[in-house]
Formats: sequence, structure tokens, C-alpha cells
Amino acid sequence: MSFPTKKDLVFILLALLLLCTGNTVSATEATKPVVQPQFAQATVERQLDGQLIFSWQGIGSLGEVTIFWENQPENLRKGGVPLATVSAGSTITVPDPSPGARPYFKLVSKNGASLLLAERNLPLKGVGNFRDLGGYKTADGRTVKWGMLFRSDQLVGMTAQDQSYVAKSGLKTMIDLRTVSEAKAKPDPAIPNVAYVHLPLFVEHPAYLDANAMLAASDWNTMGKPGDYLKSYNKALVADVNQPHQQFLDMIATSKSFPLVWHCTSGKDRTGFETALILYALGVPEDTIMEDYLLSNKYNEAYNTKLMSAIISTFSSVEQADAVRAVLVVRPSYLQTAFDEIKKQYGSVDQYLDSLGLTPEKRKHMQDVFLN
Repeated sequence: MSFPTKKDLVFILLALLLLCTGNTVSATEATKPVVQPQFAQATVERQLDGQLIFSWQGIGSLGEVTIFWENQPENLRKGGVPLATVSAGSTITVPDPSPGARPYFKLVSKNGASLLLAERNLPLKGVGNFRDLGGYKTADGRTVKWGMLFRSDQLVGMTAQDQSYVAKSGLKTMIDLRTVSEAKAKPDPAIPNVAYVHLPLFVEHPAYLDANAMLAASDWNTMGKPGDYLKSYNKALVADVNQPHQQFLDMIATSKSFPLVWHCTSGKDRTGFETALILYALGVPEDTIMEDYLLSNKYNEAYNTKLMSAIISTFSSVEQADAVRAVLVVRPSYLQTAFDEIKKQYGSVDQYLDSLGLTPEKRKHMQDVFLN
């Protein structure tokens, strides 16, 4: 039996080192995280001609993307009707597959990713700010269901076609947050099989918060500096209103009559505050809540421009015009004033919700109902 020489041992050692180095590289590559294809975001926007533009961004290689549609979002979990397929690119324009009732969509990539989506704002003729809260991500990775929770401006302008559209889309309940006099002056339409609930946050506005009276009297000086009025209004929503918030949240948490919509006049202040509470209770991050709040500026823009053109001659100064413009929009500082007042009085939004009867148990039930 012969033993390896010193030279043989050197070669053996070098070979082992090379093998170890090769194995180390292979192990490193093997432990690299595999990027699962997924849709990072997607939107569908309606054009003036009624066509729909889909756009999306992906993480990883999505491959070919097929769009499916249905009138009920839960039906998309079982499949759906094919609408279009995109082999290259990340956008496509298609005709509305369901002009008479709200369509919901699912994007499915060849490499396994899928995402449900719909138009954020409903295409109504007489209402400009009727929005679906679906699609928002929560902090724990879940998603608000499409087609369950809607927010809106006043519904008095609904055409017969609008009423048919929301009825065919499954709407079951309308919650009116306006004052008694507002609801009487511009009543909601009576839509068959849709329940109407009047739940005024203010029975009537106190004089210093009555923007309708100020507009009617062209009394612009009482609005103060630009932004002051709606900061005061949002503070009052916390400081001066309690039981209506409790009733509203309890209705959302316990009702089985969905989908539902809540609204005020412009769909931005009272509606915006209640929407913020609902989204917070569902676990949606505050920055997303603020993004939703600010969308009213986009959907109310045409109406606000028309109104300012009609009343511009009644202003005696640029400051008055700026103060009124500030009332017609939403700003981050408005909702932040409400949240600051909540934290000042209750310590946190969670404690505020507890004080309104929205216990952790009720919040969990809401999340089970409204989140995917």
C-alpha cells in the first residue's frame, strides 16, 4: 500500500478548497429570495367617451395579463368573463363591458399574480363624488373589499339612469348625514329596494358653521382667513358631536344591509370624517386615509369651478375669494385638526373609537366582514 506524497496532498487540498468555494457560491445563489410575481398597483379610469383605461405595475415578471369582469366582485373569485389580454406592455383601453351596471375586474398574469379592482368613482350623471372604498390596503396586508362601502356627495341630482345603475349594482342602504333642513330642501331619491336612513351629525348647524347660510347671504367675512372655517368645522365634529358618530359606527359594524353609501352635501367634510373613522377601524394606514380624503378635490373640481364662476362678482377682495375657495376643497390640515382634537381629548384614535362603542371585538367583526 502506498501513501500519498507531500505533492499529492497539496493537490488534494487545493481540489477540496475549489470544491468548497464552488459549493459556497451555489448555496448562496440557492438562498436568494425568489421574487413572486405580483401586481404592485393597478387602476381603471373612465374616459369622456366611456372607454376604460387599465394601467398596472408589477413586481417580478408578470408575463401576459388577462382582464376578467363580472357585475358582482365575489363572482370573480370563481373565474369571470374574459375582457382583454395584454401580451406586452402594462396598459390597455377597452369599451365598458357593462354600461348599465357597475363592473368589477380581475387582472390575472400568466405567471400567477392576480388583483381585483374597479373604478374608484362611479360614472353617475347627476352625482360627482360617489366613491367605492374598495382596494385600500391595511397595515396587516389585507384589502378592503370592493362593492361594499361607498361614500358620496348629495344624491338629489341622481337621474333615473343613475338610480337604475346603483340599484342594479346592488345598493341596499343610503345613510344621510345632513341636517334636517338640508335633507328637507334637497331630499334623497326614493330608490326601490334601497333603505333610507337619516342620521344628521348636526340636527342643524350652529350659525358659525352654517356655510349654506353664508353662501346664500354672500356673508364671506364670517369665514375668517382661508382654511379657518373648515378647521373649526372639523374640530366641532369631535368636540360637539358624539351620539351620531356612535350610531353611525354601530350601524356599519352590525348592519347586514350591504352595500351601503353614506353622504352629506359635498361628500367631503362630514362624509370625509366618518370615512376616516371607518378606514381607521379597518386598519388602513393614516397616509392612505388622507389620500382617500383628498380625492374629493379631484371629483368636485368641475362643480367647484362652476360655483366660483357664478359667485366671483360678490367678493370684495382677493382674501374673501380665497376664503371661499378654501371652503370648497379639502386640505390635509382639515382632517388633521380633527385627529389632533381626538388625541387631545381621548389620547388616541383607538381610545376615541372605544368611547364611541366600537370595541376591539366589533372592529374585528368589521374587519372579518369588509376585508379580504
